[in-house]
Amino acid sequence: MPSSVPTGKPSKSSSIRAKVVLGWLGLFYGVVAVGVLLVSFSFSPQAIEQGAPWGPLGLDAGSCIGCALCGLSRAFSLFSHGQFLTGWDMNALVAVAWPATWLVAVLGPFAFVRRHRSS
Repeated sequence: MPSSVPTGKPSKSSSIRAKVVLGWLGLFYGVVAVGVLLVSFSFSPQAIEQGAPWGPLGLDAGSCIGCALCGLSRAFSLFSHGQFLTGWDMNALVAVAWPATWLVAVLGPFAFVRRHRSS
């Protein structure tokens, strides 16, 4: 008589499904990361401070409440323009966030291709 107790091993179909989902998530986050990096290269820190990238989104730069992320957009732009010390002074979190964004931008689409090629 077959046992109804799970064996603890994932089925092959759930493993394949997980790989597909991870691949799509990698692609999604990779595209978002590329977009963030493009904005950081496209706008100067001064333009970001004046709210240039946020206007089309209906956001007002003057409505910033000041949080732990304060200055991160400008710091990203400064890092992208090679002004690392000034970016660090703006928000030290950029020293982790900027390289992590590059990793996601590169590895996210790579994960998508790898997952779809192997399935």
